[in-house]
Amino acid sequence: MRTDAYKKHRLVYDTETFCNRYNLLEASDIVIGLSGGPDSTALLYVLKALSEKYSYNLVAVHINHSLRAEAADNDEKLAGKLCAELGVQFRAVKLNVAKYAQDNKISVETAGRVLRYEQFDRITEEINIQNPSSVVRIAVAHHADDLAETVLMNLFRGAGLDGLCSPLPMYRNIIRPFLFEKKKELVAYLNENNIPYALDLTNQDLCCTRNGWRNKVLPAVSEVAIKEPTSAITDTYSLLLDDLQYINNEVDKLFTEKVRFLGKFEALPQSVINVPKAISSRMIRRLWSDTFGNLTDLENTHIGIAVDFIRDNSGIGRVRTIDLAFGRQCYLYEGFFGFTLPEELPKVLREYKKEDGFVFTDSDIFTEIYPENTILPNLALPFFLEKIENSCKLEYNNLSLFIPLYGESKDRKLYLSNRLKNKMFNRAGSSCSKKLNDVMCDMHIPAIIRDDAVGIVDETDTVLWVPGIGHHEGFLSEESRSKCLNQNKDKATALIKLSFYREDRNDN
Repeated sequence: MRTDAYKKHRLVYDTETFCNRYNLLEASDIVIGLSGGPDSTALLYVLKALSEKYSYNLVAVHINHSLRAEAADNDEKLAGKLCAELGVQFRAVKLNVAKYAQDNKISVETAGRVLRYEQFDRITEEINIQNPSSVVRIAVAHHADDLAETVLMNLFRGAGLDGLCSPLPMYRNIIRPFLFEKKKELVAYLNENNIPYALDLTNQDLCCTRNGWRNKVLPAVSEVAIKEPTSAITDTYSLLLDDLQYINNEVDKLFTEKVRFLGKFEALPQSVINVPKAISSRMIRRLWSDTFGNLTDLENTHIGIAVDFIRDNSGIGRVRTIDLAFGRQCYLYEGFFGFTLPEELPKVLREYKKEDGFVFTDSDIFTEIYPENTILPNLALPFFLEKIENSCKLEYNNLSLFIPLYGESKDRKLYLSNRLKNKMFNRAGSSCSKKLNDVMCDMHIPAIIRDDAVGIVDETDTVLWVPGIGHHEGFLSEESRSKCLNQNKDKATALIKLSFYREDRNDN
C-alpha cells in the first residue's frame, strides 16, 4: 500500500471545495467509472481520500471496450490492482463496443458512452435493490479541458444557454468533481504521489470529433488568444452557469406551482406558454423529461411545433393531438397539455376523468354483484356492496350509490359492466332516455375512453348508475334521497350501498 500523502494534496482540498459548492458528495454510495487512465485514476484516489470524511461507499467500475486487445486487458488489470491497494470494491465488465457501434450505425465513441452509462445505471440499480434508501451517485472524470472542448463544440452547433453550460457539475445522479481542474494538474497529482496509470492512445486519434478540437483547434486558438483558451472558456462557463441556475430555480418554482398530477402522468396548463420564452421553453423541456425520462430527441423545432399547437384554441372541449419525433405526441385537453406515446393516451385521458368521479377499466367486464366485497381484475379499484342497517346518517361521495329495495326487488340481480356507450340511459328525474355515447359526447368525454367507463346494470339491461355521469335509481345525496323516497311511498325493505373506493380516498 502506498503512503497516505495522496490524501493531503492541494487537488483533494480544491475538489472538496468544488463538490461542496454543488453538493456532489451528498450520497451513500458513489460509483466511479475507472478506465485506468490518468483522469479516472486521479478521481479514484481523490474520492477515496474524501470518503473518510463524507462516509460514502466507493465502487469502481471498469469497462473493457475490447478495442485495443492486449492493452485493454492490461488497463483492466491495472485498475483492479489500484482498487485492491486502496480497499475499494472493483467491478469489471467486458463489452464489444465495435459491434454495438456497427449494429446501431453510430460512432465507436458514441457506442462506448452509451454502453458505459448502461452499465453504471445497472450497478446503481443493484445497489438500490439491496438498500432502497441508498442515494447513489455516478462519478465521472470530466475535467476543465473536456469542458472547454464541449462548450466549443456546442457553440459551433448553435447551442443556447443550456448547451453552453454543458456538462453540468451534477446532472441527475451523475457528478463531475473535476470540472474545475485542468488535465495537467491531474497528471501532476499522480506523478507527485507515484501513482501509476494507463495511457489511452485513442486520445491522439484525429478521427474522433472531440480529439480534433483537443489536438488541433484549441492549440491553434492558444496561439492568437489573449488568455489561455481553457481558462477563458471555463470562466465564461462559470458566469453562464450562475445565470442558468437562477433561471432553472425560477422554472422549478413555476413548474411545481402549475403542474397537474394525473396518476403517474403530468400536465401543464396552456397558460404557461404566455410567460417569457426563456421560462416557457424550459417548462416544456421539463415536462418532456419527466414524461420520457430524458431530453433525448427533443429539439428546438419540436418545442416550436408544440408551442404553436398549444396556442391554438380551436376545438375547445375535445382532445387534440399532434405527432412529434419518434412516435411521440403532444396532446391538449381541458386547458392542459402533456406529452405521451399514442398507446398511453387513453390511460392519460382516463386519469383526467377519474377526477370527475368516473371509473374505468380497459378490460371487458360483466360481473354479477354479490352481497360481499367484490374486486374486479384490472380495475385497480375495490368495489363493495353493503347492506345498510341504520340509514339515519349516511355519508355521500361521488363514488357511492344507495338503492332502496322494495318487496321482491330485493332479489334482483345487479352487474358491474363497461362497454355501455351504446346503451340507453334515463337519468333520475328525467322523462326521456338518451344513448350514453351521446351523453358522454355532450360532456366532452374523449371517444377513445367512452367504452371503458364502468357502471351498474340490472338483469333487464337497465343502466342504473354510471359514476361521473349520474344515476337512474336510488340516490347519491340527501337531496336525491328525498326525491327517491317521495316517489316510492311504500316502505323499503332494505337499503344497499354500492361503492367504489380509491386508495387515496378516506370516504366511507
